[in-house]
Amino acid sequence: MLQKGFLIIVVFIAAAGFLSQSFVKKYDIADVYYKYYTTEHEGNVTRDTLDFCDTEEQRFAEISNRITELSETANGFSKEMNELQNEYALSLGFYPFEARVNQIKDISDAQIFYDTGYKRAFGINGYDDDMKYALFAMLLCSLLVSPLIANDNKYKMQFVINATASGRKSYIKRNIAIAMVYALIASCLWIIPYARTISIYYGYSGLSAPLQSITDFMDFPVNLTVLGYIILISFLRTVFIICIALIMLWISSRCRNTISALLINFAVFVLPILIYLLGADFMVHIGFNPLLSVNFLLNEASFLAWLIPLLAALGLVCISYREQHK
Repeated sequence: MLQKGFLIIVVFIAAAGFLSQSFVKKYDIADVYYKYYTTEHEGNVTRDTLDFCDTEEQRFAEISNRITELSETANGFSKEMNELQNEYALSLGFYPFEARVNQIKDISDAQIFYDTGYKRAFGINGYDDDMKYALFAMLLCSLLVSPLIANDNKYKMQFVINATASGRKSYIKRNIAIAMVYALIASCLWIIPYARTISIYYGYSGLSAPLQSITDFMDFPVNLTVLGYIILISFLRTVFIICIALIMLWISSRCRNTISALLINFAVFVLPILIYLLGADFMVHIGFNPLLSVNFLLNEASFLAWLIPLLAALGLVCISYREQHK
């Protein structure tokens, strides 16, 4: 069984590389110019930053007025018009940059840095990345955890295992430990490749800056750095994957064979993710998807967003307590 598990892990390591290679960063000219401004003025918002914004805003206003004047001429097409339009294109990145400067300038220690990658990783623009990697993690956990006890049930090994109380406890503890190790592997194969991919496409500037430097998190109630928030998400995601792996193990213990355990775990943990990825965005609210995303929980910050995870955690505690005291 362990040899088969090792082979599955090797296959999924290769699949993790393929998943990273399939990562897509859509070309956005506005973001290119936004990156230019945020990189050129990276750091704390100073008087020089504010003065630059005023000067640049005035410059773009003058360019816009001149373009309007030229467009009112007979044909409106000229070398000057073309040059002005190319110059004015920079405003696509400047105005979001200026808006961000004005929003965070009064926040203590807030900094300017290129934050598009963080917005993607933190689910601001949607949870597609979360769910793609969650699908990967849940498939791995299902394949590895489902057979652990169900396979023994198939061959009625419980009669041997339950021969002594110590034998049963040792069997349960060993399977719990194995399920947790598999969950840690699944978590690492999600977190590490994704972090590396974000770094390649977007970079990791501003890690030491306050999280509130990203305008979408200006009202975040806890004072964290960007790096601290990344660690928080990674920690919660790992804990939740471990909890789900233990629930899968409990399902395995209730099934008479591996196929049944696989089908049930697939239906409960994998199918809702597939439905989401097929276009049903509302599925991020359903089942264990909020747990797996983590970003959804933190971004929504509502009672309903936390209700299912809390119930799942409570159920897990009750199940574990019952198993240990049989």
